[in-house]
Amino acid sequence: MAENLEAGSYQLLVNTIFGEVIDTVLHLSNPDSVAIGLLDLQPELCFGDSTGFLLVEGIGGTPGYFFEWSNGAAHSENGQLPAGTYVVTIMDSNGCQAEQTFQIPGPAEPLTLTTTSTPELAGQMNGTASATAAGGTSPYYYTWSTVPVQTGIQATGLSAGEYTVTVTDIKNCKSTQTIVVDILNGVGIATTELVFWAIPNPTQGPLQIGLEASTFMDRRFWYKTILGKCCTNSILRRFASAGS
Repeated sequence: MAENLEAGSYQLLVNTIFGEVIDTVLHLSNPDSVAIGLLDLQPELCFGDSTGFLLVEGIGGTPGYFFEWSNGAAHSENGQLPAGTYVVTIMDSNGCQAEQTFQIPGPAEPLTLTTTSTPELAGQMNGTASATAAGGTSPYYYTWSTVPVQTGIQATGLSAGEYTVTVTDIKNCKSTQTIVVDILNGVGIATTELVFWAIPNPTQGPLQIGLEASTFMDRRFWYKTILGKCCTNSILRRFASAGS
C-alpha cells in the first residue's frame, strides 16, 4: 500500500496467482484549493445597535465545511454585529483551510443634538429654539413638536414652554431632546408698574397716550374695547426733544 502520495501519475504492476502481470497507470489529482465566498454583508446602521451581518460559503476543497469566526460564531452566517473587523476560518472535510477578513462599516460616532433657545418677550410669541446634529450619518432632518409642525434647524414664533426636537439621519437613526423656551417680562426696564395716561378716556375718536420719557424707550400698546376685545395695537415712541 502506498501512502502520502503527491498528485501525479503512478504505474501499478499486479501479479496474479496465475503468474500474469497486469500493468496499469493510476492518475492522482488534488482537489481545488479551499476558498471563501462572500454572499452577504450588511453594515451597522446606527451607532451601537449591532445590526451588521455576514454570510459566507465554502468554495473548492472537499465539501463538508466547518466555519470559525473571530467573535466565536461557528456557522456560515454571523449576525448582530457592531461595526468592526471579523476574521473567518474555513476547513473542509480533508482538513484543508482558508482564512479571510471582512470589515463591517458603521457610523464612527452616535447621533447627538446640541440645542439653544431665546426667550419669548411677554405676549409676543417670538421665542426661538435651535438644534445642531452631529455624528450618525448626514444629512440630517429635524422635526419640532410645534403646532403646526416646523422643520429645519430652528423653530420660530414660539411662546414660553417646552418643545421637543427629533433629528433623523439618512439611515433613519434618531435622537430626541427637549428644549425650554423661557419668558421675559421686560427688557431694560424695572419690573414695577408703568404709569401712563390716555386722553380722552373713554373715547370713540383719536386717543393720546403718554409715558414719562425717563421710564421707557419704544413700547408697544394694545388697545381694547370696553368688552375686552382687542381692536388694534401700535408703538409708542420716545422723542428726544420732548419730555414724554
